[in-house]
Amino acid sequence: MAAMVAERASAQDRDESFADWSLIKMRTGFSLVYRAYSSQGGAIRTAEFAFACDRAGKIGAIIIPFESTYDNQKQSISVYIERSHDPTASPHLTQQWGNGYKYIFLNGDDQVGALANYLKAAEADGEEAVEVLFAGNFNGRTDVLKIVVGLSDFSKGFSRLEAVCAETKGAP
Repeated sequence: MAAMVAERASAQDRDESFADWSLIKMRTGFSLVYRAYSSQGGAIRTAEFAFACDRAGKIGAIIIPFESTYDNQKQSISVYIERSHDPTASPHLTQQWGNGYKYIFLNGDDQVGALANYLKAAEADGEEAVEVLFAGNFNGRTDVLKIVVGLSDFSKGFSRLEAVCAETKGAP
């Protein structure tokens, strides 16, 4: 996962676009990336919510918070995902993610599968986005960071990621 995060800035080869999501070919695999933007302090900052596939065919999830906003030292981070349309009436998903210093990650087929299925179900129910929330130390204070993740064509993009992941599994 760390290699995928380090490589994200150098990846220029976008293979496919799925509305809000981009499938990006990287040296070590593929990523399906959603980019969120925020105006903070007169600058436009970017956060990323992504699914990454490595050469072994394993899919993980990564959140790269808005630049210069995240510095958490805890090993386990609670991530709460809720539907944007009506969070009080909709189910939510809570998971424990690992801390990668300036990003957080989710590994394990069961956990990543539950996340992907949650996003697919929200999209199928007509949700346009989900809100991803997690607490941490941001600029020296404990706070909650929220990233709104669009769902337009997520299912198509994730299916394509799974297909290219299966094709590259075991490839040299």
